[in-house]
Amino acid sequence: MKRECSILLLTHLFPNPANPKLGTFFRNKALALKRVGCRITVVAPVPSVPFPLGRLPRYRGNVFPERVGQMEGIEIHYPRFVRPPGAWFRPREGRSMYRASRGLLRSLHQRERFDAVIGGMLTNDGHAALLAGRELGIPAYSYAIGSDIHTYPKNEPAVARLTTRLFGDLDGIFAVGPNFTTQIQQAYPGFREKVRCNALGVDVTRFCPVRSGELWRELGFREDLRLALYVGDFSRAKGVEELMELIPRMRDERIGFVLVGKGGLLEPLQQRIARGGRDYERCRVFPYLDFSSLVRFYQNADFFLFPSHAEGSPTVLIEAIACGLPVIASDIPPNHDAVAEGENGRFFPVGNLSAMESAIRAHLESGEGARFSEASRSRALRCFDQDQTALALVEEVLADRAGSVDTI
Repeated sequence: MKRECSILLLTHLFPNPANPKLGTFFRNKALALKRVGCRITVVAPVPSVPFPLGRLPRYRGNVFPERVGQMEGIEIHYPRFVRPPGAWFRPREGRSMYRASRGLLRSLHQRERFDAVIGGMLTNDGHAALLAGRELGIPAYSYAIGSDIHTYPKNEPAVARLTTRLFGDLDGIFAVGPNFTTQIQQAYPGFREKVRCNALGVDVTRFCPVRSGELWRELGFREDLRLALYVGDFSRAKGVEELMELIPRMRDERIGFVLVGKGGLLEPLQQRIARGGRDYERCRVFPYLDFSSLVRFYQNADFFLFPSHAEGSPTVLIEAIACGLPVIASDIPPNHDAVAEGENGRFFPVGNLSAMESAIRAHLESGEGARFSEASRSRALRCFDQDQTALALVEEVLADRAGSVDTI
């Protein structure tokens, strides 16, 4: 079923010519909204470091000529906003985004007559969306994606105060998973009714549990090996160092390890494997793959291994369970949306190498891989079907819009 609606998505977390992989989860959400009949316009402000710091090589990557683009029929605008380096500016970032976009937002609204504006994350996008909603006279919402609840407010008092104000002033907050929704409601009990679950989701027709060839042979593995897959950044924060310590300890098990990602530890990992001899003979490392290859890796793995220390909203976990993978993951709050202990996976304490090893061995010995796999796919269909969550989002916006009109 399609519902006609016009939504302005205001977020700095969106692919742009300088960073085509930025915020792909919001790109996918925008495409899903379009598929369910919504007219969607994206304003994706790009940070601009003020002169003379903007001349430094580390900041030049944000400079690109395009101010407007198209993506499968969706119009995307890239206004520049002032963003000095440092965490001190975080509580001011949303206002800076709004001021840089104000004239553009007015002209777009005159043409499109938006039903609502939705920010990508609370701390900055949500603040900008609130100010835009007041300017345009339309409801303003924001997603909460993880770091804007779990990290920034806890580390910075000014952000904590801003977050509380946003909960009070926004028309609604969309949390990206059922467990995360409960966490937010418990952390902000005065605003429980404003917090609604609406996952960013994945395309469950493309991420699906279909074995698609003898990948083990292409990797140079024996047929009897079970494939453990990791997808993500190669960094200390993702637990990759523990993963590399784990692999030699699992030589007695029939496991092949496949690591897919990018980041500062990519080259050291490749060198370690090349020099590691028998300890790493059953490990393969790949830079990020094209979409079809990545899906094929998901579909041919036996379980997903995710030792991350900190996350916002880990899309790779949702992709993994949509492909029917059992998950062995670190016990951090964001991972509990995709994984339920004993249902479709197992947890271990963050950074605990021995516990991670024990969790893997327990999974292999349990013989519950098929049951976990079915539970993963079921959980993905129930909670993370991209088109269903997009339709639910439109229904929420239209219901609120109708309610406000009836009140008037």
